[in-house]
Amino acid sequence: MPLDDLELTLFLTRGTPLRDWHNTGMFGRELTLYRHLVERLRGVRMVSFGGPSERAFLPELGAIRLECNRWRLPDRLYFRYLKYWRARSWKRPQIIKTNQLPGAEIALPVARHLGAPCIVRCGYLYSDFHERHSGAESPQARMWVEREAALFPQADALVFTTPTMRDMVLARYAVRPERIHIIPNYVETDRFTPDPSTPPHSGHICTVAGLHPWKNLENLIRAVEGTSWTLDIAGIGPLQTHLSACAARCGGRVRLLGAVPNSQVPGLMRNAAVFVLPSLHEGHPKTLLEAMACGCAVVGTDVTGIRDCIRHRENGLLCGTDPDSLREAIASLMDDAVLRQQLGVAARGTILDEMSLERILDLECALYERLSGMASSSDF
Repeated sequence: MPLDDLELTLFLTRGTPLRDWHNTGMFGRELTLYRHLVERLRGVRMVSFGGPSERAFLPELGAIRLECNRWRLPDRLYFRYLKYWRARSWKRPQIIKTNQLPGAEIALPVARHLGAPCIVRCGYLYSDFHERHSGAESPQARMWVEREAALFPQADALVFTTPTMRDMVLARYAVRPERIHIIPNYVETDRFTPDPSTPPHSGHICTVAGLHPWKNLENLIRAVEGTSWTLDIAGIGPLQTHLSACAARCGGRVRLLGAVPNSQVPGLMRNAAVFVLPSLHEGHPKTLLEAMACGCAVVGTDVTGIRDCIRHRENGLLCGTDPDSLREAIASLMDDAVLRQQLGVAARGTILDEMSLERILDLECALYERLSGMASSSDF
């Protein structure tokens, strides 16, 4: 079936309305893939679980159509409205997709009601996240294990961003391997690009990360203490006050920039001699990929998610999560301009080869074509 006969409906992450993307500076980046898919498909629709305020973003969505809970219905009624009434008006053939696992519990029944194939995408595994934070036997972790076990086998296709996630799912759940697809996060390599006319500032470090405990930013700040380096941290989160106090000990050499729009992030990265992501764990970190696309020399901790991106001493450096290990890795780059340049060139090459927007668009469309037979034969 030609792609331009297909319509894609994306269920946004339940609990994350469009305004959250906007407030964290991520609105443009998250929409880019779907703005390009509009040009290849018959249409793209987004289903938000937010209220009528979501309609304020219609001008920015352009040709992307939007469904939202404009009447502020209770969740149960909104879900019934989508399944039994609104979805019946969607054009066919139709493919349903989720942005993350939360929301799949609604998207899957809607897809089954329409007889349409459903793609469940996970940028990271919620069960793994909660096991790392609360323990494998915690109520949160067990709840997500149960949800994943119930939802993953129902999907016509599962999309994960890394092979590590695929292998974890295959080991845990009764999922058919042929239904799993690896589609990494993408980078707009025409925006996130080196700029030889603006060389980085010597001794300057930057990171872009939410101010959350698992981002390990306090240890990064401690790694900078007692050095002449400067550090910019872009991001917002619950540790703002605590990290501000930690930064104050560095005498103005550490700045917390708050939320930085994604359009301004390339310039922030190009100004830094080294980009560091010190997390305790990750899914498939977009900010690290964007820094690599900018040709930055990158340091990342040797943890799940980051080691899927960085090949040690080939396109970046891996290190431990403690301040001393971070300081040592950063110093090895600060002291060696040739190594910084070599790793930066290799980092950009990795992104161009594996995670450019064009490549991810091709992978997405190949999956839609694979499912198009199911979509065309569905009985609406």
